[in-house]
Amino acid sequence: MSHVALLIALEDYADASISSVPFAAADLAGFSNALSAVGFDVDNQVCRLNGQATKSGIESDLRKLTRRLTHDDTLLLFYVGHGFSLSGANYLSCYDTRPDDLAETSLSIQRLLETLSSCKCRRMILFLDVAHEVAPTEVEADVIPSPFDDAQLESSIGRLQQAVCFVSCRHGETSHASVQNKHAVWTLHVLEALSGDAAAAITNGRFVTASSLQQYLVQAVPRTLRAEFATPINQMPWICGEVSDDFVIADLSSVLDRKRLETTPPMPRLDAVVLSAIKSQPVKHLPGFKKSHRIPDSKNSNADAFIAGITEPTLQSDLEATFLTLKSAYQFKRLEIEKRGPADGAGVIATPFFEYSVSVELDSDDPTQVLWNRTISKISDPAQIFCDAFDRVFAGVFDTIEISTGEPIDVTAVIDRIEQFDGRDFTATYDSDCTVCFVRVSGITTMIRITPSGVFISDQRVDSPTALLKSAMLIQTKLTNELGLKSLSST
Repeated sequence: MSHVALLIALEDYADASISSVPFAAADLAGFSNALSAVGFDVDNQVCRLNGQATKSGIESDLRKLTRRLTHDDTLLLFYVGHGFSLSGANYLSCYDTRPDDLAETSLSIQRLLETLSSCKCRRMILFLDVAHEVAPTEVEADVIPSPFDDAQLESSIGRLQQAVCFVSCRHGETSHASVQNKHAVWTLHVLEALSGDAAAAITNGRFVTASSLQQYLVQAVPRTLRAEFATPINQMPWICGEVSDDFVIADLSSVLDRKRLETTPPMPRLDAVVLSAIKSQPVKHLPGFKKSHRIPDSKNSNADAFIAGITEPTLQSDLEATFLTLKSAYQFKRLEIEKRGPADGAGVIATPFFEYSVSVELDSDDPTQVLWNRTISKISDPAQIFCDAFDRVFAGVFDTIEISTGEPIDVTAVIDRIEQFDGRDFTATYDSDCTVCFVRVSGITTMIRITPSGVFISDQRVDSPTALLKSAMLIQTKLTNELGLKSLSST
């Protein structure tokens, strides 16, 4: 299944008597970027600007595109330039359009749609930003163009199956540009919708549909025109063809997920969150281990005391280095930061915003190994976690976010909920007793482990603790909204 786009922009024309179209090049670039993020790969976009958008060139592009498309494909056409009606037929101007020979040197909408009707693809989406001012020079009376014929376009589009056409303005109106935003006003708001920046255009939390987009445009375009122009302007976007909430223009799932990752979500409390990392190391490789020492064969109080003793210098070095870097990064005063330990194989650094702890103990499953455990807990000020200072001090240290939900999680209920989705967004792997569930979220590589005591989100490839937390917030949103798990924030 392919998503293919033909993008045409006429900012200037070969005939200088045809007025230029402000910001048409920027509109084309914006459309291309927005489409790239919603499934229209750059390799599947044909972009034609000014001299590349001749009549014969556009017709050739259309023929080649329609031949390659299959039933499962989607074709999108974006056009910005001058449009007009002549002798009852609608036309789109081309770079080589001549005012004294309009019909023969412009692209017939009827011919365009006939070419599209021969296409096998199941869905066609057209965006027409037409300015309606193509022939300012004096011409013969019987060839004077008039504005786009709405009824004729609507009738033509209606004969296509699974096609929708968005138009920037109604018959007799003009498409206006925003100098402030350097885009045509209508195109500006289409781009906002496709980029996930217009919540009112999104339905079901992820889709821009024909109906939702049009409802947004008819509100947003007049509002912007009122704000930017002192003189009242009439420009009403309209739509024809498959106008429904079932006709999806774009699935913004990946776009919205990326935005959530790039923006720190509001979190009034993080005291239920612990950043952690557990690293394994052979006992015999510990700096304090000597040839005369014996590797423990089981975990007990004597073995724990032995490990605490030989690792104390390493713990002291870790605590001292972390103390100094924290003090420098946050400019803490003496009374604001405290180092406690090491003692009994553990130590703590307390700050006004969080606590850092490091500990070492024998692995009960394999007493030839020790486990180094580092954590950030007791977070009282999220702003002091989501900052450059925290990233500098703890870069590459943590790989797991531990989340306590405040009450036991019914793991079986989570598994049942995931399996109701039939693998569309979530997949679950679990043991026969359903005591632990490993969850994968579509489009996210991070591993999620759910137990009755909490949620554990791990990603060993992330160096930045802030990025790790942002990933956890995104996953938490999905788990909360779609699986009904409790929020990360304590209550």
